[in-house]
Amino acid sequence: QLSAEFEQFEITPAIQAWISARAPSMLGQSTFVGRVDGKLSVEHEFEAGTLPQFVSQFRLTEGRFEDPRLPRPLTRLSCDLDCDQTGVKIKELRGNLGSAKLVMQLERRGWTANAPFAMGLSLENVPLDPQLYASLPAIVKDQWDKYQPTGIVGGELQLTFDGKNWRPVATLRGRELAFESDKFRYRLSDGSGTIR
Repeated sequence: QLSAEFEQFEITPAIQAWISARAPSMLGQSTFVGRVDGKLSVEHEFEAGTLPQFVSQFRLTEGRFEDPRLPRPLTRLSCDLDCDQTGVKIKELRGNLGSAKLVMQLERRGWTANAPFAMGLSLENVPLDPQLYASLPAIVKDQWDKYQPTGIVGGELQLTFDGKNWRPVATLRGRELAFESDKFRYRLSDGSGTIR
């Protein structure tokens, strides 16, 4: 049996550089720093056909994640993470994306490729601005160019996977919206609405 407990362990740029040098595909162009508290316990009988049993609990605070695919860095990240041989849970992941607020929960039951999965994601106060535009894939940029939207959006996404089928349920809300179209003579403004 092996157990470990740690407090205020800092994930620093130096640690990330060490990981990137040994596993370049793990982080790619992303950078992550933060502070972790947690404990880990591993048991193994060393008998034929047995697998290690492990339990781990971690708490992340003061996290910051940067990736060129994001419009802005994710800052003030915090969450609780429970992980064992039956799966993983991320509870109450919270963070800021500029002025936007993000909340996420995730549960994966098992470690196989088709393990059941459930995720809830909420985003609020996301500005439709040039930084967001720059992070979008080309197919979405084509539609953006047609309508030139501005405003503030938010919404929720519930995503589940039962081992065979994905089931997404999404709600998108907007306020202070403005856009243009070749179907209207003037730019429309002061819009709001909800799409489900």
